[in-house]
Amino acid sequence: MTSWLNDAFFQVATYPKKISTGSMQVPVRYFDASSLIAFFMVDYAKASALVNVPGIEVTQLTENKALFALAFYEYRSLTDGTPYNEVGACVVVQPKGMKAAKHPLMELSLPPDRRQTGMHILHLPVTTEQACAAGKEIWGYPKFVTPIHFSLNDKEFNGQVMHPDQPQSPLLSLTGKLGMGLPAPWADLVLYSQLDEQLIRATANTRTLDGATFATGGSLKLSLDLVSGHPMAETLNQLDLDGASPISATYTQSLQLRLNEGVVVETEPDSTEIAV
Repeated sequence: MTSWLNDAFFQVATYPKKISTGSMQVPVRYFDASSLIAFFMVDYAKASALVNVPGIEVTQLTENKALFALAFYEYRSLTDGTPYNEVGACVVVQPKGMKAAKHPLMELSLPPDRRQTGMHILHLPVTTEQACAAGKEIWGYPKFVTPIHFSLNDKEFNGQVMHPDQPQSPLLSLTGKLGMGLPAPWADLVLYSQLDEQLIRATANTRTLDGATFATGGSLKLSLDLVSGHPMAETLNQLDLDGASPISATYTQSLQLRLNEGVVVETEPDSTEIAV
């Protein structure tokens, strides 16, 4: 850890934040991680019905489509807390009233300070109590604690989120072999959430040491538990994702990142209000 703290990418000012499980330094710095993010096209109206945060709206890619991402992370080394796994179920969004970008997918590759388009997380399971408390209390993320399996070997991927009350039963599974791929950069993140009834915009600066790959979905397939009634599986089912295959995926075994604290976004007052 000491050697990475001497690296320019991690030489940033930090400050302590108190959470219910103790204290942690922000930005959180992740030194060693793997990730696979699978992208799915979903119905725009159905995605919009799931985003209930004032000030943001789902980005419309085509006449009736939006972009959904299922992001698996294996964090092996970080500044605060023990290693943990995480899975984010996200929809691409933008601030309300903003003119839609001509090329929303291309805008997602811009640095955070040059774009407004970002991700809104619908569910964010993690494997440790500290990671859960930090996500909820600092960023307002919808986290819960449960076992998560992550296996990425060559092009074979097996990712599972287990049921918190039935650890042997998966809530969801994404498994299969990735298709043809090309070297690609790893995009920084813009994340919109709600904390204390305020809209929060947070960013994460990223890089990969050995590069990343952008690939077709190959034989990857998403399977959902439709019996237990767990909210995460139910949400993905509302987007018709049971049995779906991603249109593409990006993956890396050498991810590093800095997760920054969010800032409050001032939202415009409701235009339907009548002045008196």
